[in-house]
Amino acid sequence: MKKNIYLRLLCTSLTILIWCLPSHAQQNNEKLSLTMANGKIKINKIEVSKDWKVSAFKNVLGSAYREKTGQANIFYTYDSLGILFYENTLKKIASEKVTECQIFLDETEASPAYPTATYAGKIWVQKMEISNQTTIEEVRKKLADYTETTLDEYDKYRFSKDGLYLFLLYNKAGRLARICFGAAK
Repeated sequence: MKKNIYLRLLCTSLTILIWCLPSHAQQNNEKLSLTMANGKIKINKIEVSKDWKVSAFKNVLGSAYREKTGQANIFYTYDSLGILFYENTLKKIASEKVTECQIFLDETEASPAYPTATYAGKIWVQKMEISNQTTIEEVRKKLADYTETTLDEYDKYRFSKDGLYLFLLYNKAGRLARICFGAAK
């Protein structure tokens, strides 16, 4: 009888311990929050742009990603989050630095590296909330202190400020499909 009670107590304790430990497997897509302000990128209030380390992004986003090595980059795709980031490689040696992070908000052209779902969390640039409904006119008006770089391609826009860049890509339906950000060079 005592042995049975101790076994139940042990199982219950282990269950509680496992339940209380932080999970690094996968973030909840709708609870994610990305903020770009004052030269910093934060995901869920944790700065990931301090040194642009791959480990900083992985610590915040979790371990449920697909990894693919290309000619000049390693792609980390978080399918259920709608996020993809790149790590630069030099002669197939990982740099440990994130060169760009992409957030997929709406349907975009297909690619095997792209996530299978779209981002459902919040995105803030300065004090402006951005969604797939945000127009380029709204961005220009609310981020007037950002420098816009003229691009040759239609429906693609680049803005920069405080050492960061923001690249916006609109799809054929006129909706904001993807936001890319990284350290401005």
